[in-house]
Amino acid sequence: MVGLAPGVSLGRELRGIGPARARKLRPDSVAAWVVGVAVIRGGDGCREISVGGLEGAVVWSWLGSVVRILLLKLGRGPDSDLSRWMSTWSRREFLGASSLALAGAVFGAAEAKTAEVVGSQLYGWGQYYQRAGKDLNAHLDEVFSGLRDAGYDYAEGNLDSVHPDKNAEFAAKLRAKGLRPVSLYTGGALHTDGADGVVERLVAGAKVAAQSGFEVIVCNVDPIGREKTDAELVNQGRALARLGRELKVLKLRLGVHHHTPELGRQGREYHHNFAVTRAGEVDFCIDTHWMYRGGIIPMDALRQYGERVVSWHLRQSRGQVWWEDLDQGDIDYSEIAAFANSKSLPRRFSVELALEGETKVTRTAVENHRRSREFVRRVFGV
Repeated sequence: MVGLAPGVSLGRELRGIGPARARKLRPDSVAAWVVGVAVIRGGDGCREISVGGLEGAVVWSWLGSVVRILLLKLGRGPDSDLSRWMSTWSRREFLGASSLALAGAVFGAAEAKTAEVVGSQLYGWGQYYQRAGKDLNAHLDEVFSGLRDAGYDYAEGNLDSVHPDKNAEFAAKLRAKGLRPVSLYTGGALHTDGADGVVERLVAGAKVAAQSGFEVIVCNVDPIGREKTDAELVNQGRALARLGRELKVLKLRLGVHHHTPELGRQGREYHHNFAVTRAGEVDFCIDTHWMYRGGIIPMDALRQYGERVVSWHLRQSRGQVWWEDLDQGDIDYSEIAAFANSKSLPRRFSVELALEGETKVTRTAVENHRRSREFVRRVFGV
């Protein structure tokens, strides 16, 4: 029989329930009400309970939450008789609480399921194609096929806020090649008095993206060639907060990304972005190498803002120069992976194999991505 939620003993009420016994359950028992909203498929007792297609840990998480609610309401210990507990609660109260608990379990399970994917940021692909004198956009099918064959789940392109329908077309191209829509990247001048208009355009594009199945919008606010003033940071914080709220309504997550301009002066702008906004509305796409290059130790960023991480950009360097694939180098990814696993952080990993002047390119883009995919699997376990 499946184990119970920690600290919860349901006793005889849920032991060995099958279709025959389900018909004989006392109408005032917890088991009867559980069965009333569950589908009993017969066989090995509670192992066979499924709710809305969810099984095992999700159902047990739900049941455990329901019992904890009962404990809080009634002030009784877990070994008390459940049937006697129920005498103080109406069926409507119980089902209301259980519905809330089930919803939390379902959404938690959905986040865990969707947040274990590995993709590729297309910026580096554009550089490879530019080196060959080609336009990346004319060869997306070729790139997507290569990523699929290398074991990737998605590609991260740019959010189109000028032609929102292009976001749906991008999602369709991904699916046609066996990939899935996960995240899109964008920027925006959110520090100016015209920030509201920028937010409105981004949300218009994001609305189509959400309808097309995307989950995260990654946003790196526009740099301006100098340090932003306090007033500009106030404008930016307000705009990010509004953008995050509106994306949340669309069931999208906002992950704020940073390059070196935002990380100057010990991360003044980077810290401000999070200090004036709420977790769950304005969250974090951590680019480990830009953190490193901007003087922020990636592990420090994770310890401080790890609970806000919704996606990742991964790159490596050796001797401070971007390496052509993900491998051992300046950043200790084993330490980062151990932390991410210990905290159960979302695992939407975008490999970004960008090139710079001193990068030594000895292999094709496809081969470097294949090797990088193996690195993520070996180190992060995804």
